Amino acid sequence: MQNFSVLSWNVQGKVNLTGHTLFKKIKPHLINQSSDIIALQEMCNAERMLKNLETLNGYNIFIPELNRRRHRKTPGFNHNVLLSKYPIIRAEEIVFPSWGNKIHLENGIRADIQFGNQVLRIYNCHLAIFKVGIDTRLKQLAYILDDARSYKGPTIICGDMNVAIPKKGLRRKIVTGWHREPKREMSVNGKFIDYDEREIFNKTISKHGFKEVLDLYTPTWSPLKSKHAELFKLKLDWFMVKNLKVTDIKLGDYVSDHRSVEVRCHL
Repeated sequence: MQNFSVLSWNVQGKVNLTGHTLFKKIKPHLINQSSDIIALQEMCNAERMLKNLETLNGYNIFIPELNRRRHRKTPGFNHNVLLSKYPIIRAEEIVFPSWGNKIHLENGIRADIQFGNQVLRIYNCHLAIFKVGIDTRLKQLAYILDDARSYKGPTIICGDMNVAIPKKGLRRKIVTGWHREPKREMSVNGKFIDYDEREIFNKTISKHGFKEVLDLYTPTWSPLKSKHAELFKLKLDWFMVKNLKVTDIKLGDYVSDHRSVEVRCHL
C-alpha cells in the first residue's frame, strides 16, 4: 500500500486578461509545501525558476520544450510542468488537434510515475478559454479521456480546465463576451448547452469511469486573488481520479488568481 500527495496549481506565470503573479510570490509556497507530486499550470520559464530552488532538488522534473513566456502564441507551447519525488519513467506532451479553428491550443502533459510495483499515470492540462467555449474544451477533454482509456492502472487528470460558462442569462453573456467566445462554441453536436458547463463536464468524465474529487460548485478562481472577489463563483480547477482512492482534499489560499488543490491519495 502507498500513500502520496499531489499538488495541482495554476501559478499565473503568464500574462493574461487579469494580469500575472510574480514568481517571488509563488516561490515561498513552493518551498514550504511537501507534496510528493506537483503539477503546475502557467509555469513559464520553469528551467530558470525551479531548478535553482534547493528544496526542489529531490524532485524529478519534466519541463516541456516550448515553456518560455514568449512562446505563448506559438502552436504547441506548453506551460504545464510536473515535479515528482518518485521516478518519472515516461513523460510526453499531448498535442491537441486544431479541429478546424485557428486557435493555438496549449499542449498537455502525460507522465507515468513509478510507485514500487505500481505505475501512476497523471495528466496535467490547461485547457483553452479565449475565443473558444464549451465545444472545444469538451473536445480537449474527450481527447485526454480517449488517451487514458487504454491505461488500466491508477490515473489522475488534473489542472486548469477553464470550465467557465454559467447557465444562460446575464452571467453567461458577460463571461462569453469577456473571453470573445463564438456562439457556435456553446453548442455540442448541434445541441445548444443552456445549462452550467460544469455539469456536462462532470457527466462526460463519469461516463469514462473518472470521478471529480472537488465539489462542483466551490470556486477556485478570483481575478482579484481574494475569497471576497470570486467573480461568478467559477470552479476552473479540476482533479479527476480513476482506480485510485482519495483520502483528503485541501484548497489553498489565493496567491495567484487560482487556489491550489492538494489531494492525498492511496494506492
